[in-house]
Amino acid sequence: MTLKKNLDILLFEKLNEEIIKGKWVSGQQLSADEFAERYGVSRTPAVQALKRMNALGMVSVMTTGHFYVPSFTEQQVYDLLEMRALLERQAIIDIEQRNVRVDTATLRKLAEECSAYNEAADLTRTRQADLRLHSFLISQSHNGCLSEMYAKIQGQFMVANYVLTTHTKDQQRVAAEEHELIINALEEKDFERAKAICDEHIYEAREKILIKMKASNESI
Repeated sequence: MTLKKNLDILLFEKLNEEIIKGKWVSGQQLSADEFAERYGVSRTPAVQALKRMNALGMVSVMTTGHFYVPSFTEQQVYDLLEMRALLERQAIIDIEQRNVRVDTATLRKLAEECSAYNEAADLTRTRQADLRLHSFLISQSHNGCLSEMYAKIQGQFMVANYVLTTHTKDQQRVAAEEHELIINALEEKDFERAKAICDEHIYEAREKILIKMKASNESI
């Protein structure tokens, strides 16, 4: 039983990495059998991994039971990033109201990893570090309900962001600078500034995705 659970988690992480690398395509049908063969596991952990991804909004499932990569409309992307901004803003509100001592050392370490991987042109690890940083910020609110909601929003964001768009080293440098500004604001307990920078950070990501989507739609 423990081994099976470990295989579920391992495959879930591998499939996350495929998304982060931009290997999936919107609307693509996903085969549990194919994943099982690719990663040398039985079909059961492959199905369980896909079910877990479905619970997080990372994959969709047909009435026939087949899994596929979800597609997003421009309005859905707009709403998704709006919710992400609201949740990160709420995390900062909770931090302030609960007088939480934020672990800025860990946040800064994650920010430094993100920058270092970006300079090394390691796109996968850059994106993984970026995701960990934002999840860790949410965890600092000590609000379990908020963390659960954010996990699903982040799952959907991963698909919308990494399937639909690409990122340049310069764009990631800008994001890294904004990470640093957010951390500085939290250290100084300037929560209004932290919220404002978070908003700008997320809305820039939203605009980037929407521009890519519009260009793609116009080329069809």
